[in-house]
Amino acid sequence: MKAPLKIIHLEDNKIDVELVKEILTLEDLNCNIKSVDTQDDYIKALKEDQIDIILADYSLPSFDGLSALKLTREMGLQTPFILVSAVLGEELAIEALQSGATDYVLKSRMERLVPAIQRALREKEDRDQRKKLEITITELEDMHKMLAERVRGFLKMDLPSGKFSLVDIFLEDLSGYTTQNWYDNPNFLQQIIHPEFKDYYLESFKQMQNGFVPKMLEYKILRKDGEERWWLQFNIGAYDIEQKLVSVSIVIIDNTDAKESFVKYQNLFTNALVGMFRSSIESGAIIEANETMAQLFGCATVEEFKQFSAGQFYPNEKARLEFLDLLQKEGFVKGYQMKLYRKDKTPIWIISSSKIYPKEGFIEGVMSDITEQKMAQMELAKREKELENIFEHKGTATITIEEDMIVSKCNHQLEVLSGYTKEEIVGKKKWTEFVHPDDLPRLISYHQARRIKEDEAPTTYEARLIHKDGHLVQTFITVGLSPGTKQSIASLLDISQRKKAEQALERDRKVLQIIAEAAVHSINIQDLCQRVLIGIVETLGFDSGSIRIYYENEKILLPMADYGLDEDTNEILQHISIEETELPLTQFLGKSIFAPDTLEHEFLKNTDIFTKYKYRSFISWPIYNANKKFLGSIQLGSQLKKDIQEEDRLFFENITGIFSTAVERKMADEALRESESQYRKLVESMPRKMGVLLLQNNEIKYASPTIFNILQIKSIKEIIGADPLQYFSDASQEQIDNYLNSIYEFDKEPSLYETVLKRTNGEEFPAEIYATLTTFRGEPAIQILIWEITERKEIERHRRQLVNIIENSKEVVISADVKGNIIYANAPIEDVLGYTPEELIGKPLSILAPPGGEQLQEEMIKKTLAEGKTTFESVRKHKDGSLIPVIMTLTSFTDEEAQLSTINAIIVDISDLKELEASLKGRSYELEVLNKIISAGYNAKNMDELLDFTLSTLLNSLDFNGGAIYFINEEKSIAEIRRSLGLSSQFVTEAKELSIKNKSFKKLFVDGKTIFVEDYMKMSVGHKGLGISTLIGVPFFSKQKVIGGLILSLKEKRTISKDDLSIFEAIGREMGTAIAKLRAEEEVISSEANLQTIFDAMEDFFIVFDSESGAILNINKRVRKKLGYTKRELLKKKFIDLFPKEESKTMEQILQKVVKGKLKEGPLILESKTGDKMVDNFIFYRAKYTNRNVVIARCN
Repeated sequence: MKAPLKIIHLEDNKIDVELVKEILTLEDLNCNIKSVDTQDDYIKALKEDQIDIILADYSLPSFDGLSALKLTREMGLQTPFILVSAVLGEELAIEALQSGATDYVLKSRMERLVPAIQRALREKEDRDQRKKLEITITELEDMHKMLAERVRGFLKMDLPSGKFSLVDIFLEDLSGYTTQNWYDNPNFLQQIIHPEFKDYYLESFKQMQNGFVPKMLEYKILRKDGEERWWLQFNIGAYDIEQKLVSVSIVIIDNTDAKESFVKYQNLFTNALVGMFRSSIESGAIIEANETMAQLFGCATVEEFKQFSAGQFYPNEKARLEFLDLLQKEGFVKGYQMKLYRKDKTPIWIISSSKIYPKEGFIEGVMSDITEQKMAQMELAKREKELENIFEHKGTATITIEEDMIVSKCNHQLEVLSGYTKEEIVGKKKWTEFVHPDDLPRLISYHQARRIKEDEAPTTYEARLIHKDGHLVQTFITVGLSPGTKQSIASLLDISQRKKAEQALERDRKVLQIIAEAAVHSINIQDLCQRVLIGIVETLGFDSGSIRIYYENEKILLPMADYGLDEDTNEILQHISIEETELPLTQFLGKSIFAPDTLEHEFLKNTDIFTKYKYRSFISWPIYNANKKFLGSIQLGSQLKKDIQEEDRLFFENITGIFSTAVERKMADEALRESESQYRKLVESMPRKMGVLLLQNNEIKYASPTIFNILQIKSIKEIIGADPLQYFSDASQEQIDNYLNSIYEFDKEPSLYETVLKRTNGEEFPAEIYATLTTFRGEPAIQILIWEITERKEIERHRRQLVNIIENSKEVVISADVKGNIIYANAPIEDVLGYTPEELIGKPLSILAPPGGEQLQEEMIKKTLAEGKTTFESVRKHKDGSLIPVIMTLTSFTDEEAQLSTINAIIVDISDLKELEASLKGRSYELEVLNKIISAGYNAKNMDELLDFTLSTLLNSLDFNGGAIYFINEEKSIAEIRRSLGLSSQFVTEAKELSIKNKSFKKLFVDGKTIFVEDYMKMSVGHKGLGISTLIGVPFFSKQKVIGGLILSLKEKRTISKDDLSIFEAIGREMGTAIAKLRAEEEVISSEANLQTIFDAMEDFFIVFDSESGAILNINKRVRKKLGYTKRELLKKKFIDLFPKEESKTMEQILQKVVKGKLKEGPLILESKTGDKMVDNFIFYRAKYTNRNVVIARCN
């Protein structure tokens, strides 16, 4: 089992720490996680243990992720490093990966965490394997160079004796034995040869004795100190004159180091995680490769890989030749990356380290698959381009600032913002050159503080920049340091228009507040105008001003307020008649004058407004109400030229509109006070629920106190001066408008008018209005009286609903007067009793009473009058004379004076209910038969009893002449009679077996359908003598499969209803269930009997008892005979009852161990019925028997 991964998690958020642990646990990642949140703890954790993975949050209060990455690499550690953060943008992610991070995972996509860890571990394993392989190859090359320096020894062996006549002194170093040992022992090699190679060496020695000299032998020997060494033995034979081999000169080379290197190399070559190969320089043929190399290019085996040439995996021959040229030039290439193709032509990126051997004609090297890494690099490059494009085309100006304040990068938006080109800015200008001098000290302090401690400098603030052409640009700046550097990135948004709008909004808010406060706190209209004028002049910075109110009847502008005017000017403008056309003010009455410079204004430059009043800037704005009625004007003047913007027109339009409302409210207050006294007596004498409105020129001039309750109005200011149509429903406003106009135009006669009004909360309600023409303050007006009729409408609605319910009811409803004459009847009476409502109106109730029932009806009416309501079951007489069973409910109704008004009757036809009761009574007998058969199915002791009882019950209870029960024999495809009763012997003989494939019976026995034949004699020509007229066949089912059927016969014809057939089908289902149950029970009983026979026949003693209660459940015949008890006697006992009393305690202890499974074999002493002792060794088994936990005791 692999050791757990050791992971450091750099994170200050405890919730995120637990989340990462939970994710890794759920993914079954075997790991130990150490959580740290400071630099000191992080360094300590790295030094204490060898870490497999580092997970780090990008942003921590005192130690960020990129700083941790830099520190890790400075410590010489290449541990996989994964950033896990919620704030990592694309730019920072690319920077992190370029700085050496393995991967990054956003906290919003934690499902990537485990795959990222697994990929990082695979990449680390590949790197480690490649490094190990390169070291090993270098070692092997060095080993080959050392071969020439290996120790050699020389021997001369005489034949056929094997005695050594010459032994080199170096043999002592090679073998550990002295030269004397070699001389004294013929064929001494045989004594030191390794046991694995003894046969091999003896076979070679025999060859030498027979005259054949092997050129070289390779084997292992055991030195004197026991060390195993590999030797190479080179042989040269010496022959006598007769060409007989007489001696062999032997050179011994210790080849141990080379042999071990070769084995190591071979294992490494075969099992390497990277691809290893050797290929021909000239042809590209694969000379040798390992399995990994073959799999790298999509080949199942090395043999399959060798069928290809190296050139087939290159994009083209040119790419291969370029690689060969580089190898031939350099001799060795390390870390070369190129794109090749697998067997199936899918692309693969590899990294290769290769060496060329020109003399030998081949190339050797290793390869690793870096497709994923390459694709990730390509994706990063793509993302870098995309981010560069985003940077350039961002909606805000963006710059990169170095520590020395030089702008090192900017986008096009900065050119727009500053007026300078990129060429003029990048690398040449400091950002301080763009900032307004008043803001510069503050921004420089931010710049310096940010590089000392980033969180002490604000990340967002406002500042003024100077455009190249000199105008000021208001900006909103967002700035922060690039992680791990002193470089900052700033985003600048032009907010000049927003600031201007904010200032305008503040001015508007202030002026509107002045008007609102003046409207609330002013005493009269003059006080209102003075308060508003002072506020406007001071807020807008003008020198003087005036407000004039226009009185239409007198055709004059009356001064209501002035500010800053000298006495002469004020005197001239006291009262101005609009008929004095020579005055400048009257010449532009009702028009707006907007003059930032009166000397250049088209109209004012031709007047004396500057020479006489010294106004260089002037504004005159008319005051109109919502109906475009001229109310007056406001004039403002300044002796200095003012910067009055054209968009300020909207400001004056808004404030004069609001001011006009305040003026009209003040006027309305005065009018209200005047009208209140005039109408007070009238209102006080009016009914409580009637309201009064006085309208003039489509405005409400007066409202009575009751109107406030009716319309739910809280303040008088809310209604006076309001449009009256707003208190009518949307649907009725047009009609009301026409109605009111007609009163003005034609002075119509007063009349009641029904309409719909609307309260202030939006609730609509019905009302009647009575409008008359009158006068108010000498002008025509309309007086409206209003009555709310909600309650009356609700009563009418309920009345209509009741009539609708009665008319559409299925029950008969009748009303009669106190004399008993019918005054109303609804339409259903014709369906129930045959009369139309018209036929019964005026007739006495007794017309519907049954013969002789008039007295009973009179008594029921009296009871109803006494008790108020009576319900009873009776019959009513139909128009055709038939009697209809009904349930009647009589109620009496009194008027407001408690006098009897009407008697109402509700009649419900219960004919269907009575028929249903009769039908249920008729079917109760058949259901009783079905119940008997169901009981028989549960109580029958065997199949014969069930079949006899069922057949006799059906024939006797349901009046059939004969019947038969069939069981299906599937093997023969026939239905066989199992029981018959009342059928002729001829029928039984001929119908004893029926083919279930026969057309007549296939429906019954195969399809499982009930068959019913009303004229069996006519249909079955060949069975005329059987005397059967009506035949019914019912299938038996078990588990949705037909297992048999019931056939019943009658000698006469009988009609069978659908309800009867459903009873027969129910009998069939119950019989199928009962038959299947008895069959299963018979099989169980048979199986138990067979098992008991086998159990009794066993030679061993067997006793089965309950492990909880100890009750004996079974005991075989041999035990019963030995102990002298009958089976019935033993089944009433417990196992402990068979122990002798004097041994019972010991036996019970043994038994407890057996029950708990602690004892599987042991001695027991049993006592027979006669008192004899039986001592034997028992074997115990624990098992299940009849759903109980039991112990089986067995002995021979």
